Amino acid sequence: METGKTDKKSKRKITEALGIDLGSTSIKVVRIKKSGNSFSLIEADVMESIDWQAEGDIRLNLDKKLNTPYVAICYAGIDSVIRYLDFPSKLSGRVMDNRLRKQLGVNGDYRLAFCVAQEGTGGDDNKVIAVSIPAVDTEKIKRLLPGTRPTLVSVEVSGLSALHTFEHTDLVKNVEEAVCYIECGAEVTVVSFFYQGRIVLTRKFEYGGSELVSRIRELLNIDQDAALSTIFDDPQPLNVTNENPMGPFLKQLTISRHYVERNEQCRIGKIYASGGLSYSPYWIEQIGRTMETEVEVWNPFTANGVTSYPRGVKGVESMFAPALGAALAIMS
Repeated sequence: METGKTDKKSKRKITEALGIDLGSTSIKVVRIKKSGNSFSLIEADVMESIDWQAEGDIRLNLDKKLNTPYVAICYAGIDSVIRYLDFPSKLSGRVMDNRLRKQLGVNGDYRLAFCVAQEGTGGDDNKVIAVSIPAVDTEKIKRLLPGTRPTLVSVEVSGLSALHTFEHTDLVKNVEEAVCYIECGAEVTVVSFFYQGRIVLTRKFEYGGSELVSRIRELLNIDQDAALSTIFDDPQPLNVTNENPMGPFLKQLTISRHYVERNEQCRIGKIYASGGLSYSPYWIEQIGRTMETEVEVWNPFTANGVTSYPRGVKGVESMFAPALGAALAIMS
């Protein structure tokens, strides 16, 4: 769902694109080529993060190997608004736009996009995923690119961008039980549920790796490195605390799970996770216990037929899901 799309005509012709994920801890970049219905990864890179919201002439310095005509960018979207809601199917034009803005609680300073997740029958409301991002964000992101090449085609929220690597796969369409996909970044986590091939809920949380590190530092009175070690290596120190540092997020995750299982009369059969925290045994264990099902680290490349990629990508594939999803979206 490209809330900042800039070139509608080009989407049908794009066979090679650059996907960029403007993470707060690092920038992930993939260069993807499409041939028929197949995709290949030409290049991938991890760059140092930049303060793209700062004043002044802030630019992305892209290596020549990443040179392509078109680029799609995604970012955390801390100030974005994402809602899964009921919406009258007969509304259109300005009336529809005003109604969506009211339901999302945003004004004309936000870019707005939506997609129908499920069409209503017999005059019933549609189920809609609506997303809005500050217009100032898209303008600042546009200025990151030098000159007129590459052409920026879309700007999207990373948690939704990652879904483009997942939503069309057999793991969503050919399973009896519901599946959950969690994209957890440093600042924002987006949780989405699918049942019978369609998305039935998506939620955004202002929670991520940075918040978890902060909570563990506070609980254990330790420094940054020790907190990271607790998350990724040895969570034993957390056994002596009376508070779960993931408690508030896990509570909301439980609410979401119960909502989906009750509304769709199903159960969650599998969870797929991407992002930095997907490589934390502690985080995976907490999610699995809360959801009472298996959690698998998502590999967006193999799921989309990409089996050959640079050595630096192997072992951390899930962290490239938003960047890959951004590129795939403008080539579909």
